[in-house]
Amino acid sequence: YQPKVHAGYQSLVGAEALIRWHTREREVIPPDRFIGVAERYPVIRPLTWWVIKSAVARLARWPEELSVAVNIPPNLLLDDEIISVVQDALDIYGVAAQRLSLEVTERIMVDNQETMMNQLARLRDIGTRISLDDFGTGFCSLACFRDLPVDEIKIDKSFVSRMLESDKDHAIVKAVIDLAHNFSMKVVAEGVASMEIADRLADLRCDYLQGYAFNRPLPADEFAARYQI
Repeated sequence: YQPKVHAGYQSLVGAEALIRWHTREREVIPPDRFIGVAERYPVIRPLTWWVIKSAVARLARWPEELSVAVNIPPNLLLDDEIISVVQDALDIYGVAAQRLSLEVTERIMVDNQETMMNQLARLRDIGTRISLDDFGTGFCSLACFRDLPVDEIKIDKSFVSRMLESDKDHAIVKAVIDLAHNFSMKVVAEGVASMEIADRLADLRCDYLQGYAFNRPLPADEFAARYQI
């Protein structure tokens, strides 16, 4: 779980649930080395359902003001079972739906745009929040952005990491924040590696921050101990 903090107060508001593969040899393999393989075989579906249920179960132990975000592979948004998996997990563990954010990437809009829009709207209808991850690196047009049923935009770390050195990256970050706020969306900056970047993002009225300036992803028990929850 990687902490997500309020940009102005730098207080904990939640976390993103991130999966790691722990091998028998005690090696920890990051998702960029195995998720692509899982997506090519019938593994990604049960794996994602397990992540959703595990994250919601963990969330049930945390204070009610905290939330958790889970990444959803694009192809699984077309799977109608995702609605029942999310709803069942929330019901079983007694978690309010608005405490769960489902993160999707701009890639979902490449194909089946109307179907994807409808599915996102259905997920929002049950109360969950939708977050558009890695914003600025995909294929989302302004027309598509205008109609997206999402609550939150996550600015890709490639822009955030260089925003103090690059006027262009700084301008992109500012423009995304202003655009999102004009559509009543919250903004998360990913890859915040220093407090200087964090302070500048707060000046630009970014809502939430995530990155190594605050903490790396932590095992669940270590996360709870670190933040005394």
